[in-house]
Amino acid sequence: MPEHTIPESLIEQIRTGKAALVVGAGIGVPSWKQLLERLTKALETRGREGDDAATRDVEKLLHKGSLVRAVGFLARALGEDTCDKIVEEMWAAPAETPVLPKVLATLPFRHVWTTFPGDVLEHAFETSSPDEWPPARVVTYQELGELSPRRRTLVKMLGNFDTYVVTPRSVRRALSRAIDLRDYARKLYVEGALVFVGFRYGDPDLAALLDRVFGMFEPPRGTHYFLGAGVGPVTVDELMADHHIEVVNLQGRGGDEVAERSIIEWLDVLRAECTKAGITMSQARPDADDVEGWIAMLGDAGDEAEASDALDLIERRARDTKEWETVIEVLLGRIEHIGDGRPRAELLRQLAEVYELGVGDLRRAFEAVTTACQVAPEDDECAKLAEKLAAATGGWADLVSEASGIATEASDPKVASAWWARLGSWYSTRLDRPDYGVPSLKRALELDSTNRIAYTALAETLRKQSKWAELADTLRAHALVETDTKTKVDLLLGLGDLSESQLSATAKAIEAYQQAADLDDTSDDALAALERLYRRDERWANLAKVLDRRAEICEEAGDTGRAAALRRELGTMRAEKLGDLEGAIQRYEAAVSKNGSDAEALKALVDLYDKTGRTDDYIDAMERLGQVAPEGEKLATLRKLAMELEERDPARAARAYEKLLATDASADDAYRGLERVLEGQENWYELVALQRRHIAAAKTPAQRIELYLSSAKIFETKLDDPHKAIEALLNVLAIEESNRDALAGLPPLYRRTGAFDRAVDILVRHAGIEGDRGAFFLAEAGKLAHEELKDAEVAQRHFEKALTLDSELLTALKGLGDVHEGRSNWEKAVEHMLRAEAVSGSRNERVELLWHAGQLVDLKVGDPGRALELYERVLKLDPDHVDSGQRVVDQLVAAKRWDDALPVLEMLARQAEGLDRHERSRREAQLGRAYEQLHRAEKAARHYRLAVEQDPDSLDAALGLAAILMIEAKANEGNESANEQWQEVERRYREILAKHRGGIADNRVAEIWYHLGISSRALGDDRKAEISFRRAIEKEPLHEPTLGALVDLGGARGEWKTVAEAKRAQVEALSKSPDTEERRSKLFDEIGN
Repeated sequence: MPEHTIPESLIEQIRTGKAALVVGAGIGVPSWKQLLERLTKALETRGREGDDAATRDVEKLLHKGSLVRAVGFLARALGEDTCDKIVEEMWAAPAETPVLPKVLATLPFRHVWTTFPGDVLEHAFETSSPDEWPPARVVTYQELGELSPRRRTLVKMLGNFDTYVVTPRSVRRALSRAIDLRDYARKLYVEGALVFVGFRYGDPDLAALLDRVFGMFEPPRGTHYFLGAGVGPVTVDELMADHHIEVVNLQGRGGDEVAERSIIEWLDVLRAECTKAGITMSQARPDADDVEGWIAMLGDAGDEAEASDALDLIERRARDTKEWETVIEVLLGRIEHIGDGRPRAELLRQLAEVYELGVGDLRRAFEAVTTACQVAPEDDECAKLAEKLAAATGGWADLVSEASGIATEASDPKVASAWWARLGSWYSTRLDRPDYGVPSLKRALELDSTNRIAYTALAETLRKQSKWAELADTLRAHALVETDTKTKVDLLLGLGDLSESQLSATAKAIEAYQQAADLDDTSDDALAALERLYRRDERWANLAKVLDRRAEICEEAGDTGRAAALRRELGTMRAEKLGDLEGAIQRYEAAVSKNGSDAEALKALVDLYDKTGRTDDYIDAMERLGQVAPEGEKLATLRKLAMELEERDPARAARAYEKLLATDASADDAYRGLERVLEGQENWYELVALQRRHIAAAKTPAQRIELYLSSAKIFETKLDDPHKAIEALLNVLAIEESNRDALAGLPPLYRRTGAFDRAVDILVRHAGIEGDRGAFFLAEAGKLAHEELKDAEVAQRHFEKALTLDSELLTALKGLGDVHEGRSNWEKAVEHMLRAEAVSGSRNERVELLWHAGQLVDLKVGDPGRALELYERVLKLDPDHVDSGQRVVDQLVAAKRWDDALPVLEMLARQAEGLDRHERSRREAQLGRAYEQLHRAEKAARHYRLAVEQDPDSLDAALGLAAILMIEAKANEGNESANEQWQEVERRYREILAKHRGGIADNRVAEIWYHLGISSRALGDDRKAEISFRRAIEKEPLHEPTLGALVDLGGARGEWKTVAEAKRAQVEALSKSPDTEERRSKLFDEIGN
């Protein structure tokens, strides 16, 4: 025997109950082909016209293996009766059960599906299954709704002989209604494992399963197995691709003996593997969700607690998942095993609630709860539920019948009384049989004289029958036994009303009403009834007491209006009956103090205050009257009140106007009055909100425009909300496109919100409306386009169009100049700036324009002469214009025009105040140099000194001061002050060397040592002078002034060698300069001498 390998996953699926054995017709009975050949023979021998041809076609189909088409045709041709008869005959159970079904009966599958309609498989399961296994339950596809998935089950997937379907049409028709089959089969097909036995590929029953049942489901997640022999590769691939069925190809071919033996061997191996894995169908304990198994254990004393706990868990889970059939199954099982009394009634009530609320089966719910009432008649909850379900189902006759039996059989008088009361009430209210109801209710009271429910029902029944005297007796008797005060008061009130209205017994009525009032002194109904009776009899003293008490009760209850009305009535009664006018005023004031909305009292007080001249009280009363007066009077009252208060008390005036608007939402005068008040209070948010309401109520466009413009102004100037202001102005333009106020107001708002493109559009639109006067708006549009939108082309277009309308428009000229400057059109920019300067009336603006034009001419055009003219024009307009002064000075100094430069330099020095010390020093040094060049040594020295004081580190200032001091010293030669001046000159030059030696060029260092030598000679120190001169020669050997000074010094000292060397150096120095031949020749002569 070949070795077979069983997949471990299949063994596990069998263990968990997620595997199904699918059995076909190949289980030892005639095959499908043999059956169809028999049907074909019946067609051939039927003898109708066309049967021969049809027979030949069917034989061809059978030969090709097209069994599905053949069975469909034969079923239609022969009819159901003939086919069913032949099928039943061919597939009748053989005398001896075949081997294969016996083997299948020993496999531990919980789910066995068969497409075979006969009972061969059932017989094998009954006779060949292990003794300890539970019997298999046999169901058809129509009976799956009651199937327990925990039980061993044999499902006839296509029915038995009576309901068998196998043709495509019959399968489709039958299974379209078999919802339970689809739900049941889907789970195992998709999530479990199926083992197909007894099929040949092409069998009609296999096709029905694969195409009509499994074809409806999503692809399986696991693997199914098909036991066959000689299955071709195409079929193997097709089964795997379509249904994830793995073909177990065994020995043999088709349905021959070898194939059957191979299948049995494989199944034997499967059974052995299951046995090895400990898989069996016998159970010591039911599965956790096996309701039937646990219910069966409820009667076992030792296992009852465990079974009860298991059923509790099953029930809770089923309730959570709303699996009501499971809940019902558990409850029915419990009811079956529990005794009578309240526990059984409670289970029955729970069952009724599940039927009612879960399943929606009201009839079965009613049956369950009426049974509960019989079991525990004292359970009021069951009785209430029974009444509710009787109303829902219309089962009053049944309920009355059950109640009658319960009431008669009850041994407890109170329980019996309760059921007689229910019975009487149902007779009277539900079945319209008061003739039965009254005796039942009276019987209830005989059994229990305190049964208040019976009293209530009896009273209602007697009231319907108009039996007033009996009703009065019943109400009186009920009041005597009633313990609840409120209910007792209601009964006495009812008794009083009955005595007054139906029995005409006023005294009895007053007695009942008084009893009610004594029980509950807050009972307004009792007091109202007493008031009515006292008023009718004109018993004013008693009436006054009742009215006072009623007013107090109403006030305590918060019904101030009613209390005020009662007090007002008291006031009127005192005034009219007793003539007490002062008392009437006090009553009216009391009524108003309790109820400020008492219009009648207020009107009376307004009249009284007006007559007595109490103005403040008059206004207060009128204000309160304006709140509560009838509509016809309210408007006039509020208008008058508001106008009087507007100047005296704006807050109260505002309230009056608001009330007026609440009454008349379109009152324009009220809107305007309230707007004046809010504006005076600077209550801007409320003002704009009111204006929105006013706009909605305005009747003309002009009014709406006026209000929108006002709102826009408030949003812009008071609330700083440009967006809302824009919205208001756009609403104006929506009403009137050419409104100039809106067009003028929008651009600044758009600028604030950054919507510059919209501002430009509005300005252009405004210009178009203004026509020839629109130049200003075009210029503003151009300015925005250039400065904010950076669109020079659009800006230039608007500026040029503005200038065509007004050639001297300053904004356009300046803007066009800026545009040309941005495009580097310097000459055009300058031209328009100068044109703008010519028309500007502002000195500062002219200065700015000329300065800017000068900058462009100077730095961009490169015409310093023309720039100088423009800078000088700036200085004529603003003599203190520092930047222009600096530019002018630079050019004048460069041209050595010292006289012209001097006043400008003096201005720059004056304006240096507040600047940093370096700049102040530089400007003072410049001024000192100018004075120096103009030979005004004293002023030059003064400004050089100031420059050095401002910046002691300024080399130019220090050199300038030292040089001018030397000039002064030379000029004062021979005077007493000259010596001090030469000393200061020497000190200044030595300070310069000390501070700036590292940053001075050699030629300048030589010049400084030369000046030190001169100062030393002037002070009479020739030795120091010589040293200084020689230090100068070290820095610049051919420094001619120093050489000349050495010649003079050597000659004065008689050191002719020194003189000769100096003169030779002079000759050498002069040789580097042109046109010095004559002087050199003279020097040579002097050297020779």
